[in-house]
Amino acid sequence: MNASQKIKTLLFVLCLLLFGACSSAAPAGPGAFVDAQGDGVSFGTLNDGAGTPVDTPDQDSVSVDVSDSGAVLTDTMQGGGSTDTQTKICAPGSTQLCYCSPTAQGVQICAANGATWLPCECAPAQDTSVASDVSVDSGQSLDSADGGSTDDCEERAKQVYVLADDTTLLQFVPKSLTFKVIGKLGCSVGSSTPFSMSIDRQATAWVLYQKNSLSGGGAGLFKVSTKDASCQATGYQNNQLGYSLFGMGFSSNGIGSKQESLYIAGGSATSWISAKGNLGSIGIPSLQVTHHATLDVGGGSPELTGDGNGKLWGFFPNSNPPSVREINKSTGQTLNPVTIPAAAMQNVQSWAFARWGGRFYLFFKSQTDGSSSVFQIDENNSVTKVLSSIGYNIVGAGVSSCAPTTISDG
Repeated sequence: MNASQKIKTLLFVLCLLLFGACSSAAPAGPGAFVDAQGDGVSFGTLNDGAGTPVDTPDQDSVSVDVSDSGAVLTDTMQGGGSTDTQTKICAPGSTQLCYCSPTAQGVQICAANGATWLPCECAPAQDTSVASDVSVDSGQSLDSADGGSTDDCEERAKQVYVLADDTTLLQFVPKSLTFKVIGKLGCSVGSSTPFSMSIDRQATAWVLYQKNSLSGGGAGLFKVSTKDASCQATGYQNNQLGYSLFGMGFSSNGIGSKQESLYIAGGSATSWISAKGNLGSIGIPSLQVTHHATLDVGGGSPELTGDGNGKLWGFFPNSNPPSVREINKSTGQTLNPVTIPAAAMQNVQSWAFARWGGRFYLFFKSQTDGSSSVFQIDENNSVTKVLSSIGYNIVGAGVSSCAPTTISDG
């Protein structure tokens, strides 16, 4: 370091002692300003190549003039073309960190005259209220809200699962449109077969079985591991309040809520296909059914899917035309129908669906198809058949309220 550099360094140190913040007029290089914090707050780091970096404002070029009358900052405004010399304590427009509370920081901006720091600007407090029911205005798209709380969820709870009529449990991977076999359910149900399925935040599948008899009613509700397909009975009493067969889906109790409810839509074994479905819920751990409303769409009961934003949707393959609709969980009113070409879904035999990453995935089989096909409804409500004849007859599908609500989350 030569004599000139030593003098500059001494002057700079003196400035730091007097004002706590100084800048260098040096061009970009070893002493150039950078965003050292990387936090979006405009602070720079001055480094002469040998000393310790010092946090300083990276706004205008500020030099130091030491005279007998005291220290005077001469601020040459970039692009202004004029020089304004006055006693200042900071560079106009520069910023520094400040405390909003003992644990929260904000930003202060130097006033235009450089004589004072403006009040500390703090981020607004977040609204932590939780809505009991969330619906979307009729003009909005189906993907209008951003994710629920997933910080307590394991990775398995964020996936899509489907269940075939031969009791094969599979994971469906939306990004690659592929399936991974988990195993066959080990539930003791005799000749009964799976009817519908949903997934909770613990990555447990809830599976309703149907009797293979003339009545064809429910044959029990079981909890199934999505890790190895092992099964246990829940003790659920069938046919409560007339809900013999039903589709089901978990939905969070509000935006960002870690609490969720199991919603069901259905009726008797004979009304399932033709009449308007009933909307209810199953209490956990009581396993008692509560009736909420009668759905306003005819043509049979829907399958259900929910999300972490407190929303619930139904897939109505027997409506005219087939559709996916948001459902008000209190009134049963349906909103924002996305219609599906009737020719794509005729002679309905089995159906299921799930919402993941802001998109719907519909699993559908007609009476003449050899196995199910997969349809996708994207963020623009465009319906596309993405897979044909997958080799399984899918009767249940589900995601938990931990599942991502946008593609970027997934």
